[in-house]
Amino acid sequence: MRLSARLLSQLTVIAVVVSCLLVQPPVSAAATAATESVPALAPAWSLRLDGEVEWQRVAPLGHLLVKTSNGLTAIDPARGRVLWTHADLDGLTQDHYEEIAGTSLISVSDGLARPRVVILDSVDGLIVFDSRAAGVTQVLSRHFLPKGRALLLFGFREGNPATTMFLVDAESGRLRWENSRLAEGAGKVTQALAAFFQAATNQSGIVGEPMEVTPETFLVASVTDIYAVGTRTGSIVWKTANSRDTRSTRFYATPKNPGVVYVGSETVMSMASASSTGGGETIHASYSAHRLADGAAVWSRPVRLKGGLNDVIFTGDGLILSPQTSGKGKILLCDDATGESRWGKKGKGIEILGGIINHDWTRAGLVLTTGYDSAWTNKGREYHLSLIDTQSGTPRFEEPLRLRGRIVSTRVIPSGLLYTTTSEVNVLDLRSGLPILGDGVRSDDSLVTVESGRHLYAYAAREGTLHRLDMESGTLTTLSRKPERLEEDESPIAIEMQGGEITVFSSQNVISWQRDGTMRFHAYHPSPRLPVMMRALLRAQQVRMGMAAVAAGAAGAAFASASTRLDPGSAERAVTAAAATGYAQAGEQLTNLSARYGEAARTRFKASASSPDFVFMMVKQDRGQYGLAKVSKATGRIEAVINLGRDKEPIYEVDAVSNLIFYRPAPAIVAGYVF
Repeated sequence: MRLSARLLSQLTVIAVVVSCLLVQPPVSAAATAATESVPALAPAWSLRLDGEVEWQRVAPLGHLLVKTSNGLTAIDPARGRVLWTHADLDGLTQDHYEEIAGTSLISVSDGLARPRVVILDSVDGLIVFDSRAAGVTQVLSRHFLPKGRALLLFGFREGNPATTMFLVDAESGRLRWENSRLAEGAGKVTQALAAFFQAATNQSGIVGEPMEVTPETFLVASVTDIYAVGTRTGSIVWKTANSRDTRSTRFYATPKNPGVVYVGSETVMSMASASSTGGGETIHASYSAHRLADGAAVWSRPVRLKGGLNDVIFTGDGLILSPQTSGKGKILLCDDATGESRWGKKGKGIEILGGIINHDWTRAGLVLTTGYDSAWTNKGREYHLSLIDTQSGTPRFEEPLRLRGRIVSTRVIPSGLLYTTTSEVNVLDLRSGLPILGDGVRSDDSLVTVESGRHLYAYAAREGTLHRLDMESGTLTTLSRKPERLEEDESPIAIEMQGGEITVFSSQNVISWQRDGTMRFHAYHPSPRLPVMMRALLRAQQVRMGMAAVAAGAAGAAFASASTRLDPGSAERAVTAAAATGYAQAGEQLTNLSARYGEAARTRFKASASSPDFVFMMVKQDRGQYGLAKVSKATGRIEAVINLGRDKEPIYEVDAVSNLIFYRPAPAIVAGYVF
């Protein structure tokens, strides 16, 4: 978690679609940017297609994919030339479009009850897998194996009720092998019931992502067993029992013990309750260690904790385990060779509130951020910060520090432990365990920070104030002369420092100060207040920020921070969480791409880390028209606009890496614009 606030401010994409749903407040003339006429941007190219355009997406390496009423077409984004077309791919829906992180592959289906699933290479159009052509009646799950450059699929072969594994070469599309022997050993009735249930619920029975051990072997877990499978042949190398009633399994590995895999399985047990509320359930996480050679148990018995599965922290002294829980939890340090617990009285661990979310190794000790859902007390999600003395296995302070928001970064500075969250900035006194700066800087889920030299700058959107923290002296100064809030009650996307200027921008605002806090300008461009118009723009921001995070090796942290700024349960939060998982894996996958596309992918990911000198905004124009605008960060003025007319549901796509926009001005036409 040792990430600079400047880096996070550039990487963290903050969803702002929710703000567009709010009633727009009155806007003063001083707050609104000049609305002088801006010439409409002419397209760099225009292309007529054979069929009406239904949807379009920017593929992983920047190619434009356009679904028409007659098929799927790829277009050269710079020149507007057709690269390839599949006229036989009808019925594919945008809602079932998915990119396979770290590759040039995409997966699309028709969304039917027994969907046709097509996986193809977006660069050359090679169809790697087509369930209809392969005789697969139902694809239950799909997994990419980067080391083996293969796709692992679980589904049903026509005429075979048993769940089958299929391994497809990701570069040639050749089916290497299939294996329907996962349920061997179970009775025929059990196999039939399992197959019926899996088909009815569209679930494969696989309870976690497979893990590649080597290019020749991968591990996969079902509700009953753990398998090691030969990647070349599909043979079952070994099988061992999984925890009883498993509903989720994760694999963990460390270079310290290359011949061992650590397995965490989450189990649930229904329980009768004596209360009038009826039954309930208890969740446990069970951790075990197995030899990769034959699956034999390394520990004499599993380590069992009350609560759900959580990440494992590997240290030089063992494994730190902590379950996800809605109340009090435990932290255990377990010997990696024996599983024996070392921390706490009689090895029972350290009591904490919730489970570990973030950790950071500092010279002051192990910084742990824990969190739990306190819905029962109507307080929502709560977070706490603890400092652990790893030598004694004890907390440095009697009580953990309660945080506002989710942790973004921590760092030891001369005056203490500097911590920034999505809601506050403060410094923890390493002797007393109390904040040094009093309330510090606070702004519930709307705080952004950037570093420049010895200073950290923070903008608190709720209060509309700009602050500066001297990280050497530990002094905090409010720079802004008066509050400057974002119109439409938006959350900031990021704060940047360039030269002597500090700039904050959101979906519809750009605010700029001089380094001493003197206001330069506040430009505001009213939004259309139509969320459907913002979706492609939000997605483009997520893609660029996610790719930039991969290039910087910070994907998980960046998206984890971003997802906390969204309304709980919102679709946008789910999208961001999914993106976090995908992009966090992409760094490793990029190293395993073929030579043909690997360099192109790395170049594109690297280019995404450069922050442009403008922002995209969806704006209202005169006479009830709409536009997609390029707004300067230096002046806040609209420099160019793509006229969308009165189209309230425009079919457009944005490539925020190459700064290209693609729009359907007429049913069968796609036009490309360069910002």
